[in-house]
Amino acid sequence: MNLSGADRDSGRGALGEEVEGLSSWYALRTRSRQEKMASKFLQKTGIEVFLPTISRVRQWKDRRMRVLFPLFPGYCFVRCSVVLFRHVRMAPGAVELMGSAGMPVPIPQEEINAVQRLVYCTLPYDPHPTLEPGMKVRVVRGPLFDVEGVLIRKSPRAKILISIHLLHQGATVTLDAEDVVPV
Repeated sequence: MNLSGADRDSGRGALGEEVEGLSSWYALRTRSRQEKMASKFLQKTGIEVFLPTISRVRQWKDRRMRVLFPLFPGYCFVRCSVVLFRHVRMAPGAVELMGSAGMPVPIPQEEINAVQRLVYCTLPYDPHPTLEPGMKVRVVRGPLFDVEGVLIRKSPRAKILISIHLLHQGATVTLDAEDVVPV
């Protein structure tokens, strides 16, 4: 979240949110194809949003274009405190904060960090719709060094799944088999 000078000094975000300490990452379920709209609205209100995307080539009659699609269709991630849940739910396109028994459940920071590193690295990656049982692994070399995931395939190249457990979704990336070790 970008903070102005006065907000930076008080340690509070644009809507009075505690920037350090009480804010956590949550998964926001959105209406179909409304992820970008909800994300832009929440960013304008001062709430930190993470919308991981994947670039795909789309063909029309007269042209081909690269288009960004959400990595997790129907979801974006928001970092906020409990007092801002109402603002998040009121965003255009927002449906609900994901959780259990009617209460939003925070996503572990390590899972968000792993997806952010995946999206910002130069390795090709693909969405993976469901979690598969498998061995938990850690990357020991390259741009995803120290990221943990689930091994999907070992040979000839390792394919690992970096996931958001609450959504039961993730993204897969293919690496050299020597670059991953069991956790």
